[in-house]
Amino acid sequence: MSRSPIYAYLIGSDLCRVGDLVVRHNAPVLGMCCKLVEAGYDDERPLWAFRGSELAMKVKGIGWGAQYIVAKTGNGSKPASFRPLNRERWSDVKARAKTRGQGKD
Repeated sequence: MSRSPIYAYLIGSDLCRVGDLVVRHNAPVLGMCCKLVEAGYDDERPLWAFRGSELAMKVKGIGWGAQYIVAKTGNGSKPASFRPLNRERWSDVKARAKTRGQGKD
């Protein structure tokens, strides 16, 4: 079954907005994925992030995006790398989503 994407909007270098939800994060799209999963959205829904009217990034599923963080580099001279959240942190995200009990499609 095809799921309709969630539309997100990037503002500056560290803000992402979906409706009334706003996230400030060093990786704003991934931070928004985590926030949406915590809010009870279907973790298989894709997210399309726009900067103005241009599509800037697609995430296959917010559950995938929520499981990754950007590994910080020492002085910012090297490109950032993505690494998975540890299992405990991901379990916390999923637990908060279940306690809210809001299956949002």
